[in-house]
Amino acid sequence: MYHAVEFIEDGDTESTVAVALDLWIEKLNGEYMCWWPNGIKSTSQLTKLYDKKQAPDKNSWTLFSCKIHSTKGKYSILHIILRTYIIMMQ
Repeated sequence: MYHAVEFIEDGDTESTVAVALDLWIEKLNGEYMCWWPNGIKSTSQLTKLYDKKQAPDKNSWTLFSCKIHSTKGKYSILHIILRTYIIMMQ
């Protein structure tokens, strides 16, 4: 499964949204959290992680508070939803 997530950071006025694998999501104390890979410089690097269904490396990835907006079984469908959401936010 793939999730459209919005990262929640204290004091941030702008939202960051992304697609995250189900493996990257945890629920801690009733709050959704998302492990996110550090050092990603291109969408192709991220796509490789999606394709491999890469589990998070909890020693090197960062854990962020997040809100889940949508969940789908296919990345392509969720990517279209996410792009529409980003356009609506502008």
